[in-house]
Amino acid sequence: MSLTQALNTAISGLNTAQNRIAITSSNISNVNTPGYSKKIAGQETLTLDGQGAGSQVADIYRNVNEGLQREMRGELGKAGREEVRYEFFQRIQTLFGTPQSDAAISQRSNDLADAFEQLGVTPDQNSPRVEAIESALQVMESFEKLSNQLQDMRDDIDDQITDEVNNANTLLSEISELNTGIVRLNNLDQPTTELEDQRDQKLNKLSKIIDVTTFSRSDGSIVVYSANGANTLLDRTPNALSFTQTAGFEPGTGGSGVSLNGEDITDTLRTGTLKGLFDMRDSEIPALNDQINELAGELRDAINEEHNKGTAFPPPTNLSGNRMVATSDPLTATGAFRVAALDDDGQLVAADSWADITLPTTPATVQGIIDAINGSDAGGYLTASLIDNQLVIEGSDGNRVAINELDGQITTSDGREQGFSHYFGLNDFVATVKRSDTMTSSAQSSSTTALNATASSFTISAGSGILAGELCRNRFT
Repeated sequence: MSLTQALNTAISGLNTAQNRIAITSSNISNVNTPGYSKKIAGQETLTLDGQGAGSQVADIYRNVNEGLQREMRGELGKAGREEVRYEFFQRIQTLFGTPQSDAAISQRSNDLADAFEQLGVTPDQNSPRVEAIESALQVMESFEKLSNQLQDMRDDIDDQITDEVNNANTLLSEISELNTGIVRLNNLDQPTTELEDQRDQKLNKLSKIIDVTTFSRSDGSIVVYSANGANTLLDRTPNALSFTQTAGFEPGTGGSGVSLNGEDITDTLRTGTLKGLFDMRDSEIPALNDQINELAGELRDAINEEHNKGTAFPPPTNLSGNRMVATSDPLTATGAFRVAALDDDGQLVAADSWADITLPTTPATVQGIIDAINGSDAGGYLTASLIDNQLVIEGSDGNRVAINELDGQITTSDGREQGFSHYFGLNDFVATVKRSDTMTSSAQSSSTTALNATASSFTISAGSGILAGELCRNRFT
């Protein structure tokens, strides 16, 4: 070995050591840098004409545990989903307020109970009556306000979904550009570790938005999938996600989903902020709103049940129902109720101006009840009829009307038993339009499960009937 060759061999060793020291220094200086991975420089023998000629730096690679990295991204997706759920549940808790708050539904309900108790003590005074009505109005306004706020929150979620879809598309474009840079450097036999670090940071951010898996090509580029490989988000070029915001939400209505290449992929989302946002918008908040509506309905029915057991004084000249019915509607009923024609002082206008109507009537329909009332002794002093599909009992010649439910019970479409006056809504305190052709179930977590149907198996054809839903505002009498 010549002296020159020996010097060159020594210099190559010094250069190799210098390069490796530089990489080690970079590792130390970036120990707290987010997203930075430890770099390791390989070392290999440099040969010249088959003889050792020193050393050189081999490939520079990252010390990354890919299995741990995949697991971390899965956890980031779960964290993203739960973070948005937590955020909106906190907002919902704020809407409900604390039990000590005067505006909370629980406190408004307690105020209504106190008002009713005071009214029971002094029913002849006007002030307790006004207080009871005002308290009831505040309760129902609280329910309506809360329901509206929940629908507004679904609008806010739609805004956030738009932002997250835009962020995901931006990240996919940036990852695609980094892919191009990595391939170019590989072709030039240059280190790609810094670009790979940047790409991993973008992937981590993306995995918090939507669940992702990756496949590495031999040229250093990666393919990005979601839904465990079902959807390709990035191949050589990114496939953009698309989302169209819903133009206003109403109870019982859903929103649009996120699409990829024109196909809705919402149901394939497993983790990430998008999954959490869609869960809140389409499942959690609607289910909560259903429970609120159910609570409001039960409160309404409980108040009306008691209110229909009595009558106003002086008695009204007519009682108009709030239930929409047809004369041919069948009724499942038992027991009896009493109808009477009274004067201004609440006394019978005649000894025979009352009648007990036995249930079920013949026929056991709405028309059967109308005929039974008109054909009874009381029928000479009052008349029953159906006006605009609502039962109306009106006194003749200025006579006044009163109902005693006795032990009569009519079964509703959802299996509840209500007194005659309560069923038809003849003396409701909280007056809402009720329908005999609509069945209301308790809140369901999934419409697919509740109907026992899938998107391709549930069909409504001509003549098969109508599914109808109606949102009615509460009013007071």
